[in-house]
Amino acid sequence: MFYLINLFFIGFNFLYFYLINNSILNPNLIKVFIILTGIYLFVYLVFFVFCVFILKIKGKFLKSFFLYFLYILSSILFFIFIRSENIKLIFYIVNAVLTFFNFLSFKSKIAEKDNFFTLETNYFTFLVSIFLFSSSVFSLYVFIGMARWLIVLFFFIYFLISYYLIYSTEPENRGNVSRYIFVSFLTSTEFSLILTYLPYSYYVRAIFMLLFTFFISNFGKESLQNDVDRKYFRKVFLFVMILVVIILSTAKII
Repeated sequence: MFYLINLFFIGFNFLYFYLINNSILNPNLIKVFIILTGIYLFVYLVFFVFCVFILKIKGKFLKSFFLYFLYILSSILFFIFIRSENIKLIFYIVNAVLTFFNFLSFKSKIAEKDNFFTLETNYFTFLVSIFLFSSSVFSLYVFIGMARWLIVLFFFIYFLISYYLIYSTEPENRGNVSRYIFVSFLTSTEFSLILTYLPYSYYVRAIFMLLFTFFISNFGKESLQNDVDRKYFRKVFLFVMILVVIILSTAKII
């Protein structure tokens, strides 16, 4: 039964983004976009209500679903600003893969058989979501000149929720969860403000945001599990720095 639900949402996601592909580019079809988006989110709301109030599923499922729903919202924002057909194709593929694995993760949590796979699915969804959201917000800054304080406010709220959902999932060191959430979302928000001053495209800024978030969140997760490998994080830090240098030296200044 759950595999059919999985296939339904994979097809449903593809159908939604395929249908809005034309409406978001045409000002005359903005009402169509709003109606389709309303229906799209309503279907997810029905699924959530069914699981929580009919099947009485709570606990880990709630956090996993909220994390996936943040990804869904980020995907909608991101798709609005896509103009390249190649990027759209990549988006469709990534969306199908993430949806498939997330609903497998939901199934595991409902059956109370959470494992390493489900946790990694949540984390990978978190990282992809950060990139999509960052790209969308920086797009608003580039295209319509949105105020920096509003950009920072969006990131502040988004990181606060995201880090809570990631860090509060089965930490061994529960006493430090709040501290790690505070430090992580505050530093990430400050970094987003710094990125508004860089003269690069919104895709490049989103990549920088992703790399920074990956390093901070990875260290935070491992610390809360009391499993920090210093050699590993030195290698990760070096890898991230090399990527930053490559991006800075090859990216075009706008």
